[in-house]
Amino acid sequence: MTPSIIEQIKARIPVTEVAAQAGVQLRQEGAEWAGLCPFHSDSDPSFKVYPADDGTQRFHCFGCDATGDVIDFWARYRGVSNQVALQELAERAGLATEERARRPRPTGQKPPENGQSTRHIPADNASAPSAPPVAAGAVSPLEGMVRRAEDALQRHPEVQNFLHDKRRLSPDIIRRARLGYEPNQARVVIPVPGPDGRIERVRLYDWQKKSPGRKIIWGPGNGKPGLYPSWALQEGTLLLVEGELDALCAWSLGVPAITGTAGAKRFPKDRAQTLAGKRVIICYDVDQQGQDGALRAARALSATAARVQILKLPLEHREKGDPKDITDWVLAGGTREQLDWLIAGAPAYNPQADHDVDAGDGRDGLPVLEQLLDAPVDEDAVVPAGWRLRPDGLYEIKPKGDELKLVRALPIPLVVSARVRNLETGAEQVEVAFCRDGRWRYLVADRDQVADKNRIVRLAGRGLLVTSNNARAVVQYLADYEAANLEEIAERVVVSSCGLKRVGGEPVFIAGPRTISAAGVATADDDEDGEEEEPERSAAPVRFLAESDGDWQIVSALTPAGSAEEWLAAVRQAQEFPRVMLCLYAALVPPLQPVLDVPNFIVDLCDDTSVGKTTTLEVAASVWGRPQGDAGGLVKAWNQTKVFAERYASLMNHLPIFLDDSQTADHRTVAATLYLVANGVGRGRGAQKGGVQRTGHWRTVCLSTGEAPLTAATEFGGARARTITLWGSPFGRQPRGETVRELKAAVAANHGHAGPQFLQELLRIRDQWDKLRDLYRLRTRQLAEQHPGNVADRMARYLAALWVAGDLVHQLLGLPGDAAEAVLPVTSEVARGLDDSDYATRALEAVRSWAHAAMELFWEKGDFTRPAHEYLGVWRDADYQNERFVAFFPHKLKKFLTDQGFNYDAVLRQWKERGWIKAQSGMTYPIRYRDGRIRCVVLRWEAWQLDEHVIASGL
Repeated sequence: MTPSIIEQIKARIPVTEVAAQAGVQLRQEGAEWAGLCPFHSDSDPSFKVYPADDGTQRFHCFGCDATGDVIDFWARYRGVSNQVALQELAERAGLATEERARRPRPTGQKPPENGQSTRHIPADNASAPSAPPVAAGAVSPLEGMVRRAEDALQRHPEVQNFLHDKRRLSPDIIRRARLGYEPNQARVVIPVPGPDGRIERVRLYDWQKKSPGRKIIWGPGNGKPGLYPSWALQEGTLLLVEGELDALCAWSLGVPAITGTAGAKRFPKDRAQTLAGKRVIICYDVDQQGQDGALRAARALSATAARVQILKLPLEHREKGDPKDITDWVLAGGTREQLDWLIAGAPAYNPQADHDVDAGDGRDGLPVLEQLLDAPVDEDAVVPAGWRLRPDGLYEIKPKGDELKLVRALPIPLVVSARVRNLETGAEQVEVAFCRDGRWRYLVADRDQVADKNRIVRLAGRGLLVTSNNARAVVQYLADYEAANLEEIAERVVVSSCGLKRVGGEPVFIAGPRTISAAGVATADDDEDGEEEEPERSAAPVRFLAESDGDWQIVSALTPAGSAEEWLAAVRQAQEFPRVMLCLYAALVPPLQPVLDVPNFIVDLCDDTSVGKTTTLEVAASVWGRPQGDAGGLVKAWNQTKVFAERYASLMNHLPIFLDDSQTADHRTVAATLYLVANGVGRGRGAQKGGVQRTGHWRTVCLSTGEAPLTAATEFGGARARTITLWGSPFGRQPRGETVRELKAAVAANHGHAGPQFLQELLRIRDQWDKLRDLYRLRTRQLAEQHPGNVADRMARYLAALWVAGDLVHQLLGLPGDAAEAVLPVTSEVARGLDDSDYATRALEAVRSWAHAAMELFWEKGDFTRPAHEYLGVWRDADYQNERFVAFFPHKLKKFLTDQGFNYDAVLRQWKERGWIKAQSGMTYPIRYRDGRIRCVVLRWEAWQLDEHVIASGL
């Protein structure tokens, strides 16, 4: 076969097509597809399909390392050689050769059904977007899954015994219903065919009762739930039961039976129409819920069926777990003859004797979905007794004489859509949903607010049309609704801060509106009122719920724009600048902090303005979302209050924070912010209602810019020792204006992709976190040994974290390069700066060196013949025993310190605090100069001599 035919095969048959045929449920993630690997027992979606450079597709499994193109996949799936796979795919692509037509089948090989392989591969049972088209004659993904499940059942006799002994299913009925077994989830597979016999949906039954959720759940498929089994519709008389296995049990007994595949609480009118003209004997569970459901089904069927009877089996039902359905009755010794006798004596349904369901005790209400088809509620939710829900509002049933009338309590329909539990505080709230302007909207409110007629009216400002006139009725309705639907109202888990959380033992990461897990990214696109669309609400196990509009405004910047490919292209251009890459690595350290146990630290970019520092912050911030501060992005100005800084850090837990232009902030604010960042805990505060407020905690990396180092603003040793100070332009001293502008524009248009992708891949490899910790310890040890010392040892932990994060960036994001090229040069620079981490002392040493080299420029030390503007100040030493000092003209000293990268005001402030300078008012002192006096910066002689005691403790 020539290479040209190979290329045509790959171009005509995508990997996604054959993977779907193999039963892999693929989910699209940008340009990629992901699903459970068909070649090993896969519990995480480790199988991925990528677009190749030549326009075709390639696959790779991160669990078993299976990889290749469509030919490799087909060969592995079929268990044949690549040559055989080529021949079969060529025929499929319409490229069959005469050689293929003449090729004899190997001895003993049977032709597969429908031209397909009979090899069975585990499939992903999670719901997913429709798979790519399958070639004509191919087995559908659902059919493939059912076939594999049928084969798996034959290999698990314990499941067969359960179906026979505990569910009383005969072998013939098991084969006819095509029951199977899915070993990955340990569930019995019940195929649900449509009217044409093709599988539309799959039900999954927990035969061991190990699932924390419902015993039977929907698996893959998109068809509308219908009557089951479909072959029963050929019968004229049918026993209507609650569950699929109950129906099959009746069939095993020889009695035609059918079920609605949705429990006892709903029986839509379209199902009643399907059973038109038939005799239906309703045999629901004998508990109250089953009997209430039997009445509802009878009402629906009475208009279409030829005859409707209600059969209550003679079973004692006192407590949960007692016998209650037809399977229990058969297990208790019930026979076909006894069932025929019970059916013959079952009373016919009499519509005239039936009562209004709303006169019941709260569980007798009409199903919500029968009144509001699109309501965001459980399929078993009911309208409480005494109320009606209609598209035009909520109505209360009130007596009027001997009759009942409907009084509208609210001009829009309203339901309780969820109970909201805060994972961090344990507090419970209520989520209500109301339909307005053609769509469902959501509000989360405190329980005591929706229970108070005076406080609930405040929800009017959030769109709920509640007033002082109808508040009492709305409060009562919400209480009745919850009481009637205690088991049907879903619980939603929320958090009020970002970061790594654990839900049900599984790690998930909250990045504002995005919930990131190993399975993917679920996004809640909140509108301006903080309301969310239903598909996103139900996609994540835990989601972010803002405590205030300000919180939401901050985290709303954690959203994507543009494309990941364009962002990567921009970052590749920045790879020639090590400091830019170092800051990008720093932005991805915070999610690693709980994994590696990395303390908080600060990366501080210091230099003159307009050298690319802000752009560097924006490149780093673009990892997570919108970077530009003037557009409400992640880069914030330093000119904020201390309270804001604390809330910001607490909100952005396990995420970086970006603060620009430290010179715009008061030095006390800078010092307090550094203290907060370094400590990772907020201040304790009292609560208005007594007690104390919840104290915020955070792990973060702060990236900052300024004209002077942050360490100049604080004496807090912990913050100073946790600050990596990088002097100079991140883009070097050569003119880079055009490069900086292009990079700034690129990340403004393309952002928010890399961080979630990094996190998703990190969560997928959580079985390798121990290895990451070992690598982190190794890097820390290597750096500490190169630059020994107490402070250097601590700094090695931060630099090692940057190194490990950089390695993962290149590995997980597909970015070429080596993190060591950015980290190691900075490591040497930081180590040199740590020889004396005392900012004030380093500034003094620089000034002494400069002054000694230019001693002749000081009055009384020079020749007195120079022009006045050349002098630096006044030097008095041994000739004046009682008044020795070195004094500098302020403008000369300021120019020198600024040129050397020091902040003049910060240096003088620290010198004054330590008593090193003599100051009368401000930072200067008047001294005699020539024929008068002039104010100078006067350094005391003890400090000038660098006395060790003075330097250590001040004067």
